[in-house]
Amino acid sequence: LKANKLKRNKKTARANQLTAEIEGYGAQISEMGQRIDTLTTEQAQLTKAMQEATAIREKEHSENTQAIADAKAGVEAVKSAIVVLKEFYSAQEASLLQQRQVPEMAEY
Repeated sequence: LKANKLKRNKKTARANQLTAEIEGYGAQISEMGQRIDTLTTEQAQLTKAMQEATAIREKEHSENTQAIADAKAGVEAVKSAIVVLKEFYSAQEASLLQQRQVPEMAEY
C-alpha cells in the first residue's frame, strides 16, 4: 500500500510537472504568435514604405534625366551662340581696325 502511494505520488508529481511544462509551452506559443503578427505587420509597413520610396526615386530620376537633357541642350546653345558672336565680332573688329588706321595715317 505504501509502495502504491509512493508510486501514485511520483506519477502525480510527474503529471503536475508535465502540465506545468504544457502551460509554459502554451504561453510561449501565444507570445510567438503575437510576435509573428507584429513582425508581419511591420513587414507590410516596410514593404509599403519601400514601394513609396521607389516611386519617389523613379520620379526624381525622371526629373533629373530631363534636367540633364535640358542642361546639355543649353550647353550646345551657348556654344553655338559663342561661335556666332565670335564670327560677328571678328568681322566688326576687322572693320574697326581698318577705320582706326585711316585717321592715324592721315596724321603722318
